[in-house]
Amino acid sequence: MKHVYQVDPNHTTVAFKAKHMMVTTVHGKFKEWAGQVEVEDANPLSAVVTGTIKAASAESVLEMRDKDVREKILDAEHYPEITYRSTKVESAGDHKYRVTGDLTIAGKTRPVTLDVETEDEFGDVMGYQRVGFSAQGKLRRSDWGITWNYPLDGGRLLVSEEVRIEIDGAFVRKVEQTVGAGATA
Repeated sequence: MKHVYQVDPNHTTVAFKAKHMMVTTVHGKFKEWAGQVEVEDANPLSAVVTGTIKAASAESVLEMRDKDVREKILDAEHYPEITYRSTKVESAGDHKYRVTGDLTIAGKTRPVTLDVETEDEFGDVMGYQRVGFSAQGKLRRSDWGITWNYPLDGGRLLVSEEVRIEIDGAFVRKVEQTVGAGATA
């Protein structure tokens, strides 16, 4: 039996971080996104993970930087969505997985592997099955043709080549209602 879990928007953060001037780490997140996981027969290795992020929803704590990320790095006007679709899930230990998939940024698609850790599934008070998860990965901007930067003294760059991805949250699915024998619907 196939189960579809939605990413819980109220308890999930889709974040990124990169070095600024090769000195400090800048943290950002996306405000608009959606995702789901389809799992066959409760087998996590059968999971298909999909997600869509609105590129223009990138934000950090500095509007000038956010504008550069949206316009010069992600080119959100021409490429409004960032998408991910898993192609393989491998076990990496108890509740740990390596999820490889196709990530599309600015019109280019490349593989990315995320290290994922899940919690035990449980039923919540609202009638949903819930699974906590965290996922981490990294990418090189140039692999997607994202090369905008600003050179600084000493060979430093304004933005690092490497970007780290961090997603923490929960998957939820509504528990199916079963009508028993002799019951009326």
